[in-house]
Amino acid sequence: SSSSSSSSFCCRPSMPVAAAAAAAPTAILPKNRPKFIFQAEEAVRRRKNGGGRLRSISRLWLLLVRSWRQNCRDGFVNLVRAVSCIGLAKVYSAVLGGTSAGEQSPAVLPEKISLITFGIISMAQLSLIKTLDLFSRTVARERARGQYNAWEYVLSKVVAELPLDAAYSGLYAWVLHANTIFHTPRSTFIGLYALLASVSASLGLAVGAAAPSGESALVAGPSLMVIYMVLGVLNPSGAPPSGEKKESCPGVLLPVKTASPIKWAVESLLCAEFRGLHFSRDLKSTPRMGAIALVRTGDQALEALGLEDQTTGRCVRAMGTLLVSHILVAIGALALAKPRYVELDSDHQGSVKGS
Repeated sequence: SSSSSSSSFCCRPSMPVAAAAAAAPTAILPKNRPKFIFQAEEAVRRRKNGGGRLRSISRLWLLLVRSWRQNCRDGFVNLVRAVSCIGLAKVYSAVLGGTSAGEQSPAVLPEKISLITFGIISMAQLSLIKTLDLFSRTVARERARGQYNAWEYVLSKVVAELPLDAAYSGLYAWVLHANTIFHTPRSTFIGLYALLASVSASLGLAVGAAAPSGESALVAGPSLMVIYMVLGVLNPSGAPPSGEKKESCPGVLLPVKTASPIKWAVESLLCAEFRGLHFSRDLKSTPRMGAIALVRTGDQALEALGLEDQTTGRCVRAMGTLLVSHILVAIGALALAKPRYVELDSDHQGSVKGS
């Protein structure tokens, strides 16, 4: 009797277990039915009726909170990024600052161009790499269940990640401007670097959304940025004379050059730095070679570099266009990569059950 009572006691479900079983969903996986068919039918059913799903604003808010919490948990990574930005600014200003020659000397022109170019390349690469692997396997599982839309994922990452990347790039620009003599106002200098970081981070989102995996995105992203760097950096030998029509970039690569954020960032900062600047004439401080060997004003330097018709405002508008384009590409690529299921009819379900 004791064994029978003990066995009956062991087999009798407790009250919490019974209550949980009563509150469980009615959709139960049949014994002989494959699990992937059940998951596919559930996804199709959710897409049809949309029952039990949160509104878009609520889903977007949940994704934003999750992204912000992740950024807050990465405290050590954020500290390393801040220290690296400050260290890069200190090193560049010490090596290429050109403070000893003075602001009005033409001898600082090669160093200023190198300083601006190297800083832009560094900030663009750092901002790109941070956002390449944001769409992880968790995102793929959630999208397979139909929990979120593509635009909600991308918009949440844009709001959570781009201001952070812009802040680090602005920190670099602030330290660099404080340790080097620049003609550009500090607010403009920081704003242009922040805009560059935002465009590069959005490019990382687009590449990460289009890549089939995070590993492939980490390979394709830096390679694409290297191409943008080669096409976007100015030639130190200068532009050809106005009478000669010679383009250093092949025609097939002109669209790629136009899409380079490095090109527009370099040209915007050089226009902001050299436009309206006058130099003191001194043969000792004259640059020894290159396109800016015998210039007297900043406008002549821009003309020698082929930027006489370029303006900072035009470059800013071009970077804004690239920013919006990258976000739209990321939304489209993520939407196309969504897992899709085919609804099985009764005949196919019966054949699966029979098998």
